[in-house]
Amino acid sequence: MKPSLNFLIVLNILLLFSLNIQAQAECLTRNYTPSSSPLNQPLYNAYETLISDDIVASTTAPVVFEAGDCIELEAGFEVMNGTDFTAEIAPCTPDHPIVHGHVLEHRLLRIGSNLNIQSSYEAVLTNMTRAANACYTGIVLSDAFFGFIEDLQGNANYINNLHTVLDSAKVLGMDVIPEQGYIGYSDRILYHDPNMAEGFPVVDAPFVVQNGASGLELVNDPADQFPIINGDFENLPASGHVVPGWGFQDSPGTVTFIDQTVSHSGNASVRAENTFNDPTSNGRFVQTINNFDQYRDYHVSLWIKTENFNPASADFLVLNNEGRPLEANFTSVSPTQDWTQYHFTFNTLNSTQIYIYLGVWGSHSGKIWWDDLEIQPMKFINILRRNTTPVSITKDDGTPLAEGVDIDMIIDPILGNDPWQGAYSNWHTEPTVGIPAGSSLQVGDRVLVDYFHATTVYNSQVCASMTEPAVFDIMEDQHNNVRAEFMLDDMFSGWYWQFDEIRQQGWDESPDYGSSGDNLAYCINETYNRARAADEDALIITTNSMFDPYHNADVEPFYLAFDSYNGSWNGLQDDVVIANWNSFTNRVPSVEHFANLGNRQMLLGFYDSTNFYTNNWLNEVAHVDGIIGVAYATWINDFSQIENWANHVWGGCNFTVATEDSPQFKNSITLLPNPTTQNFKIKLEQEEHIKKIEIFSKNGQAVWQSNNHHKNEIMLPQHISKGMYIVVVTTQHNIYREKLMLQ
Repeated sequence: MKPSLNFLIVLNILLLFSLNIQAQAECLTRNYTPSSSPLNQPLYNAYETLISDDIVASTTAPVVFEAGDCIELEAGFEVMNGTDFTAEIAPCTPDHPIVHGHVLEHRLLRIGSNLNIQSSYEAVLTNMTRAANACYTGIVLSDAFFGFIEDLQGNANYINNLHTVLDSAKVLGMDVIPEQGYIGYSDRILYHDPNMAEGFPVVDAPFVVQNGASGLELVNDPADQFPIINGDFENLPASGHVVPGWGFQDSPGTVTFIDQTVSHSGNASVRAENTFNDPTSNGRFVQTINNFDQYRDYHVSLWIKTENFNPASADFLVLNNEGRPLEANFTSVSPTQDWTQYHFTFNTLNSTQIYIYLGVWGSHSGKIWWDDLEIQPMKFINILRRNTTPVSITKDDGTPLAEGVDIDMIIDPILGNDPWQGAYSNWHTEPTVGIPAGSSLQVGDRVLVDYFHATTVYNSQVCASMTEPAVFDIMEDQHNNVRAEFMLDDMFSGWYWQFDEIRQQGWDESPDYGSSGDNLAYCINETYNRARAADEDALIITTNSMFDPYHNADVEPFYLAFDSYNGSWNGLQDDVVIANWNSFTNRVPSVEHFANLGNRQMLLGFYDSTNFYTNNWLNEVAHVDGIIGVAYATWINDFSQIENWANHVWGGCNFTVATEDSPQFKNSITLLPNPTTQNFKIKLEQEEHIKKIEIFSKNGQAVWQSNNHHKNEIMLPQHISKGMYIVVVTTQHNIYREKLMLQ
């Protein structure tokens, strides 16, 4: 029987045979007989075994109580088909804090670590102990080596540190949940096979055969040029500071300039300074490109110089006609630096127009210069070699050519191994592709090549394919290996999946199940099935953003994903717990979305802001069932607020059932008449000022609300349709909920 968590109130119910034990002091003793009073509360603690025939639900199978068990029952359980017994009822202090009606069973701290480094290992122990002392229940441990823990078995330092963490957690009564499922940031998957990265197509890239250092080889066709105009800024205007060939720049002559005294080469560069003088506080140069080849990959070289430039940040962007960022990597500059070269890459994909941006956004002081912008085609950098990223080679007359016969195998030896295994660089030494002896190709022959390549977002992120069977094999091994290591200490309870920020998807020939959303639904369902095969009872948690229509699942284009992730949530099984970090404008509908799917949730908070919001968020979703926990998360390893955040959210170790600031759910409310056609009255057990009345449909949709309501009589609008609703009444100290049937 699946227990109901609706209308939860915590009581201790001591279920005893009538002749076993006398009633304890301050307990209300009730005698039940078969088919008499129903047990209307869903949560009971049993301290004696009760024979299964003594208590059954009218519509479900019998339940056996074991001594000390916590049993959750559906409202309306009745005593039937058994002998009389006594139930001793007494209020109790809950095992977990109840905040705005939510029982926070899981109170987690997410920690990023490298347990092979002593300082990181010690920090894990310190922060985990602090969390335990603040009444957290566990940690989510994100460690890079969880992706290949089998390779660490000979590393006694790492293995000993991991098991010390697990043993310490056991002593503290803390769970340790390993973070895995690296579909968004996939270096730990791609460590095992770098060719499993998401691929981007290159079509009809032209090369020519020339003499090289070791014989004939393929080189980029010199006639193949990207149509950037005046990238060296040597074409000067007759007067003023409007740069020829660049269609837009911010405040020429005030913020952006042509500089004929400072340059990397030639006679001129462009400069931005004191961008706070621009109406938008920007200093940008923009060029629109129309005549270019689709599905081609390009390398960008750019030189930058700064002088007292603060804050020290600059950008080079390539956007297409859809607003898609074809190039999305950071440019790191110092406040003062001499001319420094920067490299970027981008694929034109299916774009019909491209916008080249160089400049700065936001208010800056000081000066920054750019010069010698060059954009050239790339040659096979990060080329992927698997069945679903095929390579096709022809002469320019269409004659097919074969690798190993007419041309050497095209392989990038640096793929996925720069600067370490599983990591990718966008720009490095281009592979040399030779022409073997006996080939029909000669000097000057022109060759066209189709292939797929990996690329990065934000300098280092590469996504694994979401549908390749080999990716699931890798993740299955990762799950099983980490679980086995944790089980050595009897400390495995579940997995925390990072299905997050999946910024690349859908361009190669991997198995396709429809849209990007359909592919992600398939991905998480396949991952779930394999995890469940290993452990039927494990807690499985995944982040919300890619399954949330109020977060990333409704963004199009989402970076380099082919289309939106709409519908991805259809792959979620209902026992997957959602780690919801959508604390923004749509945080209430986000929570309602997953509740309507039947998924329980944890709300993630802190994220390096001492303007704590999690308690307010819990209050805003007081009408939503299935919020089972919270988690402290940080982008920058700021653990300074562990205790303060716990006190804010649930009261730390001094949590109480109800406070003025944190009203708690009660069920002592009566709605009269119920059912009703339109009007009803609210009857409370004690005199309280009603601050707010809300009515929700059974799927969590708000249909009516009244603030500062001074009367207990309600007249509902006629447009509200017939059916079952939930009435939520908020007073100064409490929150009350009750069902209402409209006829």
